[in-house]
Amino acid sequence: MNLEVSQLKKIDSYLKSKGVEYWDVRYEFSDHMACFIESKLEEGSSFEVAFKEIEKDFTRGYLKGQQEQVRKKLNKYIRKTYLTEIKNSVVKPIYILGLIAFGVMLKFVMESYKVKYSLWIGFSFMIFLLIMILFKSLKDFKMHKKSLLLNLSGTYVIFFTLVFQVIGYVKEQMLTNKLLQVVLSFSIVLICFLMLTWFNCYSKLIERQKKYYNLING
Repeated sequence: MNLEVSQLKKIDSYLKSKGVEYWDVRYEFSDHMACFIESKLEEGSSFEVAFKEIEKDFTRGYLKGQQEQVRKKLNKYIRKTYLTEIKNSVVKPIYILGLIAFGVMLKFVMESYKVKYSLWIGFSFMIFLLIMILFKSLKDFKMHKKSLLLNLSGTYVIFFTLVFQVIGYVKEQMLTNKLLQVVLSFSIVLICFLMLTWFNCYSKLIERQKKYYNLING
């Protein structure tokens, strides 16, 4: 976007006045409007004339009707980006070696000491990752207010918290079986991997939006 900050602010205020409440959805509309206006400016038109021209199409009814479509598009993009992040991480040697080492350590602690010690190690690392996700979300809470990304991040936090509770109720006597120990170790490693890749994916997804938000709210 090559428009002036005051012009970008006008676009953002206009979208808010038309009921576009989600920040990430508003960002998509802003980008579309800015690109249209920039093309008109290159043709010799003024900002005000170009703005009024696109304003005819971006009525309140149109924007309200399109919000759901944009949300679906964004959700699809988020899922695709997250899956790509997982695929890319799986083939990185540092991730593979780290996951294997973590799983072997958990299994070793289970066999040599007590199962509960291994669980505490796994829980501690999960909690650390949860704090990272929460910190990332809350750090830019003002930007993410009513944002789909923040809602999705919150869903992950709730999901993983429930997983903690379920595993926490497992009785130690039930985990003397070697196979169950392997399954538990693998489950903890997998959950930690998914949380770590989501944190990385989340950071990448908001990068452009954060720059734009800081620009018009600076």
